Amino acid sequence: MRRPMLIFGFVFAFFLFLTGFYGKAAAAVALPVAVAGLCVTTAIKSTRSTRVFPTAFLAVALACTVFLCAERFKYAPALDACAQEQSVKGVLIDIPQERDGKIFYTIKTSEIVGKPVKTKLVFSSRIKLDVDFYDTITLERATVYAAEEASAGQLLFYKSEGVFLRAYSFYSASVSHAEKRPLAYYVPALRRALCEKILSVLPGDEGAISVAMLLGVRDYVSDELYSAYKSCGVVHLLAVSGLHTSLWSMLIYRFLLTLFKRRRLSAAVSAVFLVFFAALTGFSPSVCRASIMLGTVYVGELFRREADALNSLGLSLTAIALFNPYSVMGLSLMLSALSTAGILVASSRFYHRASPEGGITKYAPVRAAVNYIKETLVMTGAATVFTLPVLILFIGRISVASPVVNTAVLYLASKAMLFGGVAAVLAPLSFISRPLFLVCGLLIKLVNQTTIFFASLPLASIPVNYTYIKIWLALTMLAVAAVILKKRSKVTMRICALSSVFVLLLSSCLFYTVSGSKVKLCVTDVGNGTAVMLKKGMHTALIGCGGDYFAAGNIRAQLEESYAKTDLIIVPRNEPTEASAYVELSATLKAEKTFVSSDFYITLLHSGDEIAADYASVRLWDAADIEYINSDSLSAAYVMINGCGVTVSFRPANDVSLMPEKWRNAAVLICRQALPVNAGAYGFSAVIISGDGEKGLLSYKGCLETGFDEVYLTAEHGDISLTGFSEEALKISAGGGFNAVF
Repeated sequence: MRRPMLIFGFVFAFFLFLTGFYGKAAAAVALPVAVAGLCVTTAIKSTRSTRVFPTAFLAVALACTVFLCAERFKYAPALDACAQEQSVKGVLIDIPQERDGKIFYTIKTSEIVGKPVKTKLVFSSRIKLDVDFYDTITLERATVYAAEEASAGQLLFYKSEGVFLRAYSFYSASVSHAEKRPLAYYVPALRRALCEKILSVLPGDEGAISVAMLLGVRDYVSDELYSAYKSCGVVHLLAVSGLHTSLWSMLIYRFLLTLFKRRRLSAAVSAVFLVFFAALTGFSPSVCRASIMLGTVYVGELFRREADALNSLGLSLTAIALFNPYSVMGLSLMLSALSTAGILVASSRFYHRASPEGGITKYAPVRAAVNYIKETLVMTGAATVFTLPVLILFIGRISVASPVVNTAVLYLASKAMLFGGVAAVLAPLSFISRPLFLVCGLLIKLVNQTTIFFASLPLASIPVNYTYIKIWLALTMLAVAAVILKKRSKVTMRICALSSVFVLLLSSCLFYTVSGSKVKLCVTDVGNGTAVMLKKGMHTALIGCGGDYFAAGNIRAQLEESYAKTDLIIVPRNEPTEASAYVELSATLKAEKTFVSSDFYITLLHSGDEIAADYASVRLWDAADIEYINSDSLSAAYVMINGCGVTVSFRPANDVSLMPEKWRNAAVLICRQALPVNAGAYGFSAVIISGDGEKGLLSYKGCLETGFDEVYLTAEHGDISLTGFSEEALKISAGGGFNAVF
């Protein structure tokens, strides 16, 4: 077996990933099975000689053991500290993050309720504390809860970072300044100083992107710009990873090699730099992965041995997962490892096949440009193919523009990182650093403009979170595994690949042919607010555009699922519950027609083409009729789709008895925060409450007791979709998996 660490590392990480999602029960079942498999495959001569299956079963057994130990000795003691009215003491270990009007402090606890508890905790507060790294923060009467109680996405993030607890308190936290700083203080302090220096010289988006590229701090990147980078598949530029690590370490290695002509000295210094760089960027999993891989190269140079890149990749996964078994639950490490594997395995082969012979490549400048384009396209394609399972199962989108945008901006971004990094190091010499920062800012501005342009194009990224695609992925992976195990020829592998692509294209065409003619209605989870979206094929319409602080992000995520065109936006009233996200979304979202209430129209700068109207009736796509009215006595809307009516109430004070007759006879009632007056007197088959987890939850519980057939709450069930308007049965699907047909 040529690469034992490659097989061991990926199997080890994969099973830690599975046990992290399915819990201790899955690990307890898998452990004896893995031990039995190890014994059987070791006893059989044919499998023992290849060593592949014994290695894999050993990795599974170790993964289960490590996970169970982590749960028992690290996670369980932290959960025991969860309670209300707790006192917490710990030191600040990372740069505080500001978002959604709150400040988040990462604390390494020393004691909770007077008992020694050493774990990482994130404390949220609306008050900015006068605190420095390794100052002691004391919380009184705090509520401490597990990170997993927030949401699935936050659970992935926090546990992968080693954060098991969160806390908040309505009482002021006290800070005790450290008299003597530990050595570990100076690395995050340097990181903060570099951030402040870069942002002071490069304000705005250029500074935010520069800080993200150089130090991995994305707090200053706006949601719109980050969404553009994500749509174009270049978000990896904003997370310090292999590209950044190799750029700086190889620059130092080549500089020292040129200066001293000594390979071992250059390799030793570069290896030490990798440790420093990983610490400076917060020991992110992707940086640790790249640092370990490059470290094996430099160690090999010290002993005059050549390191195997794929074995080094497996070694890095094993080391990271052993240190923090939950790190593999973070998608950043999985994407980093899989994309690196794709580049290492596939790029060299595809590179030679894509290499043009003769022609214009005999001219050096043209040859260099062709080689750059070819290499970038091949690397992007290989990384996309290997990360496809994660993209389909967990992210749900694939960037179609990624190969083109990466080709356009990768060179510019690498030069921007080079100029910005050198400028940051030479910051005390302002006469040198400022021109370098200027060049860095100009390059980043060009990268931003290119990315925003491609992100605004239709089909820049497409959703892939459909069931038929997941089935296709499973069948394709089984087919590939069968071909590999049977050791079939390359011709068989190519036929398998072409057949897989053909099946995907055919199923996609059939899916969009069928679904493109149907209208889907979605009630987006925006907290206390209203955002009702209609979708048909590549077209969307939005009724209501408000809610809590996260409303704009959730609405944008829903809009991105429909590829391209927004035909209609209705902002029915001048209240945050229906209008708070409009200004932010309208900066990038251009609708064919926008109706706004007359009182909201007055507050706008009239730079767009909004139409002031307190009543409007619109027909869309020859399939949906929309009416809305905003007056002192009634603020509501009505949607008729293929003969099925849906009434939308924008305020709890509405009286259903004052609505038009067809509005009262609708099949579904969508209401904000609470049932409107007299709603129980009419025969709505289902009620959907677009509300928060406080008043909305109380209304939801009250509706369950009133006899409605089906009741849903966005705060409880997530985004709620209505389909089947053209069929006999209307189907309601909730984000949490709750389904009903009536």
